[in-house]
Amino acid sequence: MSDKTILMDIVKRIREIHLDKSGKLDPIPTSEDIYRRHLSNICNSEKQCMDFLRMLEEAHFLFAMTLVEPDEALMIPGVEGYIVTEPVVLRNLRARATSELEQSYEQQFYQRKQATTIIRELLPRARSFNNTPLGRALNMAVMLQQFEHILVNEFEQYTDTWKSRKLMELMPGGNPDTETPSLSEGDFDPPPASPRTPTAPLRAVDTDAVQEIQQMDQSGRWGDAVQKFGVEFLLRIHFRKYEFDKVAWLIKTGKLAAEKDLRYVRDTLRTMESRVDRDFRLREFTKPMVELKRAAQIKLNRIHQLRKSAVTDEDGTV
Repeated sequence: MSDKTILMDIVKRIREIHLDKSGKLDPIPTSEDIYRRHLSNICNSEKQCMDFLRMLEEAHFLFAMTLVEPDEALMIPGVEGYIVTEPVVLRNLRARATSELEQSYEQQFYQRKQATTIIRELLPRARSFNNTPLGRALNMAVMLQQFEHILVNEFEQYTDTWKSRKLMELMPGGNPDTETPSLSEGDFDPPPASPRTPTAPLRAVDTDAVQEIQQMDQSGRWGDAVQKFGVEFLLRIHFRKYEFDKVAWLIKTGKLAAEKDLRYVRDTLRTMESRVDRDFRLREFTKPMVELKRAAQIKLNRIHQLRKSAVTDEDGTV
């Protein structure tokens, strides 16, 4: 069975789980058991299964939502949920999630409230409900609402043609000449770079110090993932999941060090900041976003200072 056949089978199986009416399956499969319960007979390993899910998310066949935030201090692993990017399915799932949120709230607080009121009340302190039934229900209702908005506002990226092209581009052995449609702001891509004058050749300005500070630590699982998917792909996944702390950790530990990658982080954050009024979940992460942008800018400033120093030394000026 080819990889593409497996990928399409994964999408089909997740859709069937969403539409199951037997009541025996949770409507949204999660990272806790999707491999063991649903995909072990078509994926060679759990790692391959997770790689395929990430690829399908990047190609917009799937949405991935964070149901439980990872917490190392409490030894709580993160939990992701997977949803096919189809309007009819999303509407059905959102109706169920809204009902579940209202029921969970009533069970915990002995009050009946509408989902919109509950979200407005609990979202500012969502982290305090992490890894609880109410917290899961809250995350599910909020994210499904956001996903519906994405499908409406960025529909051109969720057509069969766009998804198929993107998947072909991501798959090993895919056609490198396939034209990739430009991604809109919804993917948190930075705006196109403005024309610049050509930079000096590497040998002229990038001294050993400049190259050393941009040397990326590719040890461990991060390095393996970079070799397989590339830095930008992985950063997009982190940004879609609002994992700003993780990206800051990558910069702090030297696993993210190249100037182009740091620029991508900074420019993507600028784009996301412009969306805060439209994406209310981003408001939770204002401080982490500011701290991450500062970390990226500090590292960029250091690279620029070393490069400027190299040029000054070469000119013989003080």
